[in-house]
Amino acid sequence: MVVASGPRRLSPIEEIDAYDMRQDFRLFAQGAWKVIEPGKKYVPGWHLDAIAEHLQAVAVCLIRYEPGYS
Repeated sequence: MVVASGPRRLSPIEEIDAYDMRQDFRLFAQGAWKVIEPGKKYVPGWHLDAIAEHLQAVAVCLIRYEPGYS
C-alpha cells in the first residue's frame, strides 16, 4: 500500500526563489521552463521579457480594478 504524503517542505533558498517567482512573472517562466519543456534549454530573450512584463502589468490591473471598483 502506498501512503500519500503532503507536499514536501521547501528549503530556505527554495522559499526565497518561490517568493521571487510570485513577484516576477519573468522569473516564474524561467523557473517553470523545465516543467513546460522538459529536456529543452531555456533561452532568455528581449521578447520573452516584454511578454512577461506585459502579462504582469495586466495581472496587476485585474487585481487592482476588480469588478465593482469605482
